[in-house]
Amino acid sequence: MFPLMLGVDGGNDGPMGDGEGPTSALQLTTTILRSHFQALLDILRDANLAFVMSPVPPADESDSWKWTPDSKLCFVTTGATAPFTALIESVLSIPTIETLLADGYTHLLVQYGSAKDVFTKSSHAAHAHLKQAGHEARLVIDGIDFSPEGLQNQFKLVQQSKGLVISHAGSGSILEALRYQIPLIVVPNTALLDNHQEELAVAMERSNYLIRGDVGDLTPAIQKSNDFRVKMAQFPPVTSGKHRETKSFAAIMDDTVGFLD
Repeated sequence: MFPLMLGVDGGNDGPMGDGEGPTSALQLTTTILRSHFQALLDILRDANLAFVMSPVPPADESDSWKWTPDSKLCFVTTGATAPFTALIESVLSIPTIETLLADGYTHLLVQYGSAKDVFTKSSHAAHAHLKQAGHEARLVIDGIDFSPEGLQNQFKLVQQSKGLVISHAGSGSILEALRYQIPLIVVPNTALLDNHQEELAVAMERSNYLIRGDVGDLTPAIQKSNDFRVKMAQFPPVTSGKHRETKSFAAIMDDTVGFLD
């Protein structure tokens, strides 16, 4: 895999030229290497060349993962500390499964947190439907627990496969997904009291950062996601010049909940 970071530490973070001897030479070499490496990354991005990465299947599921260059991933994150069980059930419902198949998705990966029992029950029902409909080979369904390393690998895989993220309305998950410029459906948990999830989702949809989804019916949001890919707002937003009035993520968060967590 092509490295995304240069693991060289120049030591002193002070201005160049303050030191003498080997330390200054090492700092200069490190700066030049970093500059050239960043230039190479920029060239690759401008040429729209994707880094080829291996998918990260759940433990003991590698034989069933069946990932190819033509695969398309829908990744679902439901929260780690307080999983959104209704969202797990919704993404594994027959209408959602059929919508994903119609849009060419080959893989559905659900981060279920501590709600493995809900995922297991719902995924068994989804597999039974796929088998009965003769579509068992068309959609791979898997689940993963909470990972302390975060979800970067999954987001990169969605980006590579031109896929989709469906997320609960936690600000941390939203912010992490937005960095990858991938279609994002955010589903507020309306069962929670005294929260601002609905306001946040509506405000960010209005600014073209994401699509607000309804946990009772995800089909309309999924159908919007392909067209949304070409019109979604840049993140981080451009807020200078003619774009000075564009609201940043932090500004929307501040307006909605008063702080960015």
